[in-house]
Amino acid sequence: MAGFFTNNEGDISVVRIGVLAGILGIIAIGVGFAFWQLEHHARKSAFNVPLYPNLIEIRRVDHSPYHRRILYQTSGDADQVAAYYQAQLDDHLDQDMNDPVRGNTHILCVRVPVSGNFTDYTPDNGTVPFYHRCDFDNSFYGSHQSTMIEIQPGVYDPVDRVDYSGTVWVIYEQRWSR
Repeated sequence: MAGFFTNNEGDISVVRIGVLAGILGIIAIGVGFAFWQLEHHARKSAFNVPLYPNLIEIRRVDHSPYHRRILYQTSGDADQVAAYYQAQLDDHLDQDMNDPVRGNTHILCVRVPVSGNFTDYTPDNGTVPFYHRCDFDNSFYGSHQSTMIEIQPGVYDPVDRVDYSGTVWVIYEQRWSR
């Protein structure tokens, strides 16, 4: 009795196996193309990093249909807010926060300057003493999707004569593909 993979003489049919392999190959290519398109389509909007608790949106500026900047404010400490976003970055990149060589092998939120304050910083002149920067990149083979988060401690504003000490400013800079 002849099966699907054998011919009338009972030998394996190379032609039938070749046709089946070709059909399966075409299906695999089609499924791969569909997933490729889904990945690109998923990057046609902003990459939303979870917000630090109790952030209040102050201003949103859409620079283009593919680029926006959002300014948030909260009370607290800039280092604590940066630690929250570092945990979000670790989660996004599946990084182990307890890795002993963390700074060598992981992407980290960066404090600028690394310690202390900027050399031109003087209290009450409106300059920021330091900031933290966290870059979340979710790009995929030609499709761009990223959110850069900058965290700054609040300072006295001599122009408007408003003291923002004790607050933290969080800036989301988001870019994505067309």
